[in-house]
Amino acid sequence: MASALALILIVIAFLLGRTSGGGGAQSSPSPGSTGRPAGPTRTVAGVPVGYAHSREGVVAAAANYGVALAGPLFLDDARRVAAIRQIGTPGYVKRILPAAASAVRQLKASPIGQGLRQGAGTVYEGAPLAYRVVSYAPDQARVQIWSLALLGNDAGVQPQATFGTTTTTLRWQDGDWKFDAAASDAGPTPALSRGQTPTPGSAFVPRTQPLREFRYAP
Repeated sequence: MASALALILIVIAFLLGRTSGGGGAQSSPSPGSTGRPAGPTRTVAGVPVGYAHSREGVVAAAANYGVALAGPLFLDDARRVAAIRQIGTPGYVKRILPAAASAVRQLKASPIGQGLRQGAGTVYEGAPLAYRVVSYAPDQARVQIWSLALLGNDAGVQPQATFGTTTTTLRWQDGDWKFDAAASDAGPTPALSRGQTPTPGSAFVPRTQPLREFRYAP
């Protein structure tokens, strides 16, 4: 059975890139800021949507979509399908739905899934840390995001952090930015600062569960 670390790579931080394909990134000049709000403007199927048709809008979409899929809705079959259909192009949706279902089955069969069924306190979070606009055009953009994912519980699965970098292609379709493809790599991964030690799950989970996640806009 895959370890919790392997599952976090599949499910939280890297699902979009590991399962949807995508080519290498090449830098190109980016246009200046438009000064318009990046979005989102509303929430549909549990996902913040409605982004500006701009460089800022596409960055906000890429970050917020990733955070939404790293949350609890991913484990609910109906909510996961509705969310993916909302944020992806038809081709992306066709590729990602079966891969996502397979990842969830693995997660539910893991110690994390067993803990959820038993009511264990669980940390299941993903957060973008920094970004770069690789290329931008009115109909398509590529955004690279360095992110952190956390997974663990208070029933024996020590919370673990995984860092990864995902380059996502988004298309402007039906009045919003949509995921079309992605490719991911592990890292860069820092070491813990001297004097810091991992917090046991029994203390980590109670301290983090009351906290609310941010939404992101450049």
